[in-house]
Amino acid sequence: MEANQILGMVIIVASYFVGCISPATLIGKIHGVDIRKEGSGNPGTTNVLRVLGKKQAAVTLAADVLKGGICVLAGSFVSPDVSYAAGAMALIGHCWPFEFGFRGGKGVATGVGLLLFVKPVLAVTLLIVFIAVVAVTRYVSLGSIVAALAMPGLALLMVPDFFWYGVILAVIVVFKHRPNISRLVKGEESKLNLGGKNK
Repeated sequence: MEANQILGMVIIVASYFVGCISPATLIGKIHGVDIRKEGSGNPGTTNVLRVLGKKQAAVTLAADVLKGGICVLAGSFVSPDVSYAAGAMALIGHCWPFEFGFRGGKGVATGVGLLLFVKPVLAVTLLIVFIAVVAVTRYVSLGSIVAALAMPGLALLMVPDFFWYGVILAVIVVFKHRPNISRLVKGEESKLNLGGKNK
C-alpha cells in the first residue's frame, strides 16, 4: 500500500472523530446547560439559538461549519475522492457520534462547511435555496430539507463529479430530519424566532 493511500485512510477515519466533536454540547456545558435536555434536544445551531441565544448559536454554527471544512481541506492534500470521503465521514460523525450513543445533530452546518471548501458554488446556491425557504416559511427544518433534496439535482447540473456524494449527503440530512418532517406534517414544528432565547 502506497504512503498516499495510507495517509488517505488515516484522514478519512480521523474525520469521523473530528465530526464527533459537538460544539453545541460543549457550549451548553460552559453555560451550565445540557443542550440535549433543553428545547428540541438537538445539539445544533437552531436549538442553541432557542436555548442560549444568538451569540452562542453563532459560535456553534461557525464551529460546525469549520469542522466539515477542516476535514475536506485535509483530504484535498491527497486527492479529490479522499477529500469528499473525509467530508462525508465528518458529517457521519456529527450525526452519529460514538460518545453520545450515536445520537448527534442533523448535519446541516457541517454539510455546509464541507461544501464550502469542496464545491463553493454549489454551497452558495444551496444556501440561497435554504434562506429563501426559511424567509418565506420561518421553518429552519424545511429549509434544510428542501436544500438537501435540491443538492443532487444541482450537483448534476453544476458539478457532475459530486453527484453521488451529493446523493449520500442529501439522504443523511433528510433521514436525520424525520422527526421534523413528522411535526411539519402535523403543523407542530417550531418556527424560527430571531428575537433571542425561546425556551
